[in-house]
Amino acid sequence: MMRNSQQKQLAISIFVSVVTYGCSQALGDGAARIKGSILDEHGNAHHDCRVDLITPTKGEILDYREGVKSPFTVTFVIPPVPEFYELKVSCATSNQVFTSEKVSSGDVKTTYTIPFDLGTIVLKRQ
Repeated sequence: MMRNSQQKQLAISIFVSVVTYGCSQALGDGAARIKGSILDEHGNAHHDCRVDLITPTKGEILDYREGVKSPFTVTFVIPPVPEFYELKVSCATSNQVFTSEKVSSGDVKTTYTIPFDLGTIVLKRQ
């Protein structure tokens, strides 16, 4: 479970980057980077994991990464508007799923610089 300071850091650390092409129009894409480690109850790294980016207001998986190995850093393409998200982490070798609390994408006019650190996620092996 994330502490309040981690939630605030995530809201500050996940920023949207508006990408501009040509001379005038901004496209509707931004980016968010997330990092962390996924270990079992004995401290061994999980492999073949999946990280989902979910819009909790709609309950939809917006984007995901498969084949994630611990430690990881993943980048998601997100809309350039303030939005709340959840992150879900699951592994083929575990029945458990980690779900973060709702986090904000932050200010759409600011680029992200440092990936948000989910820290160490512990999922028991099957």
